[in-house]
Amino acid sequence: MAQGLKRLWRHLLRLERPRQALVRWRTGGLAAVLFMGLVVAVVSSWPWLVEPSLRPGVAAPFTVQAPRDSRVIDSAALERRRSQMVPRTQMQVVDPQANRILQEDLERRLSQVRLQSGADQHPIDALNLTVEERRWLDSQTPAQLIAWETAVRQAQLRMLAQGVVASLADEPLRNAATLHLDGLAPPARSLGSRLVAEALQGRSNLRTDALLTQRRIEQIVTQQGLPILVVKRGDLITRQGEPITPQAFDVLDH
Repeated sequence: MAQGLKRLWRHLLRLERPRQALVRWRTGGLAAVLFMGLVVAVVSSWPWLVEPSLRPGVAAPFTVQAPRDSRVIDSAALERRRSQMVPRTQMQVVDPQANRILQEDLERRLSQVRLQSGADQHPIDALNLTVEERRWLDSQTPAQLIAWETAVRQAQLRMLAQGVVASLADEPLRNAATLHLDGLAPPARSLGSRLVAEALQGRSNLRTDALLTQRRIEQIVTQQGLPILVVKRGDLITRQGEPITPQAFDVLDH
């Protein structure tokens, strides 16, 4: 009996004793096991890590009531107000490149006047000079003609500095040019104002400045007052499963 127990005990010891020598973990293998364990932990907890999607139009993942009284800017109403103001709040500035083009047009017309001046036989008249204008032109000395051209250029520069729009009719243009040439005699004034008006007719030297327009819109919005949502404590903000409205999103974001 005692011998049988001893044999059984030795057999159990052989089963528990490892038949091969233990091998130490390598650094790469240990890192791989730790990385796989981390991946499994992240994947298993993913539903708790992902934040619910909160944006207008998306179904609310939960029901929310206002915890306190508050005042929140209505961003949707504010954006509508801004977009409505853009077409009628365009801030324009003088475009130097457009100015140069218009000045070159006037110079071309002045060169046509010089061709008519002092010629024994007048070339083809592209300016449709009146009899009084032609008589005045023939009576001018080169120095007087240069002074007149300078006055015409200055009149155009003053009008360009004020800004010219393409929709302005010919008569207001010519009247404005006439006022700027008020110091000239009638034939010189009428010819000069006509040249300036024709060079500007149907054209503009203005361009829209987006930055100035935006600043002006913000000034007007501030003066009018921002659209405000008044929220009372306990008010229902979102109901689970129902689409989130822009106003509800503003309150949640606040």
